[in-house]
Amino acid sequence: MKFIASFLILFSMFLACTYERNDQGVLVKFYNDTGYDITDLNIGDKQIGAFKNNESTSYLVYDTFNFDGGMPDEECSGIIADSEVICSNIFYWCGTGKKTEDNGTYKMSIKVSEIDSVRYFDIFLR
Repeated sequence: MKFIASFLILFSMFLACTYERNDQGVLVKFYNDTGYDITDLNIGDKQIGAFKNNESTSYLVYDTFNFDGGMPDEECSGIIADSEVICSNIFYWCGTGKKTEDNGTYKMSIKVSEIDSVRYFDIFLR
């Protein structure tokens, strides 16, 4: 019983660190952890534009933000070294864990993965 109580307390603390409720919609701060400068970056319905490596945005306000299995699941695209890069969420085709949030505050990290010599953006909760 003590184990379950301890687990629930730790799990609640983890959720409190990654999610905060607010009355402004969904607030998201992105961090460029790709190793590259990005131009023409778009995430969801927000045009971020130029996004330097190791920098962050201010908090952006979204009416809603999509998740799949707890992972951010918004369309994104941008340019790295004159090549278009799209989000790896095109591979999220299952749909059973899809959820749309309309409230909360999140920090997210943008990274790059490569599959068959093609680069993709990956967005992770920070």
